[in-house]
Amino acid sequence: MNLQIEGVDGEHFEEISRIKTMEHGKTIDKSRGETRRRIENV
Repeated sequence: MNLQIEGVDGEHFEEISRIKTMEHGKTIDKSRGETRRRIENV
């Protein structure tokens, strides 16, 4: 999942995490962690 993530607020953070969970079969906690790390690297 390649997205440009800039200025992500809480609503989009959860949405992105849930999509990753549905599409990749990850737990929501793992998806949230990956999303958080991705945002930090932007």
